[in-house]
Amino acid sequence: MSLVTLASSLYHILITNLQGQTLLRGTLENGLYRLPSSCQPSPLRAFFGERTSLECWHRRLAHPTEPILRRLVSTFSLPITSSSLPNICDSCQLGKSHRLHLPKRLESSKT
Repeated sequence: MSLVTLASSLYHILITNLQGQTLLRGTLENGLYRLPSSCQPSPLRAFFGERTSLECWHRRLAHPTEPILRRLVSTFSLPITSSSLPNICDSCQLGKSHRLHLPKRLESSKT
């Protein structure tokens, strides 16, 4: 069951609810319908001064190995609170795990 109606012409689109009230109106631009955004753009912010743990950077940067992570921290002067990294994170441990193989032939017991 549809809760909205979609009407389009060559360059315009109109989306209305079941009561006929217009919800969105858009125009065609470069093959896509441009719809107005309901949220206001926020100013861009960067948190260069905020220090975080090496473990957090490890997660943010898609779990690189420790030598690569330390090189990234050094090269890009990433702000860290502690330089110690736990032995291995859970995600890395799961990613490196393998399923056990079944033996090529199963021994059958004769009773």
